[in-house]
Amino acid sequence: MRFSDSRYLPPDNPHLLKDAFDSFCDKANAITDPYEQAFFTMTFVPYLQPFQDGNKRTSRLAMNIPLLQNHLAPFSFADLRKRDYMFGLLAFYERGQHTFLAEAFVAAYRKTAPRYAALLDYIQQGGVLGTLT
Repeated sequence: MRFSDSRYLPPDNPHLLKDAFDSFCDKANAITDPYEQAFFTMTFVPYLQPFQDGNKRTSRLAMNIPLLQNHLAPFSFADLRKRDYMFGLLAFYERGQHTFLAEAFVAAYRKTAPRYAALLDYIQQGGVLGTLT
């Protein structure tokens, strides 16, 4: 991912990238709060750019692992505006400032998590999807 007005360049040396990714994995595993672990994954995978393509998509999928492991609603990007997401990533890349993205993350999660709970209730009560089991 490149921003046209960004000076940030991810590591391009394979050895440095591997070390940085290993460090990311160690730090992510050391985080005990699942929300913090999800946010950390969402910000640092695209920052490191360990894959040729799909770093943001991978981070958006992987960030749900700690949430689901702790029986929490997965994060949905349905209520996170793309411009807020991209601006938040840019602020993080350029300034190391995570506040904007964190606020957008919290606001979106507060909107979408109750919808997930309602969907689970609907399924458990025999809703249309519940009949497929």
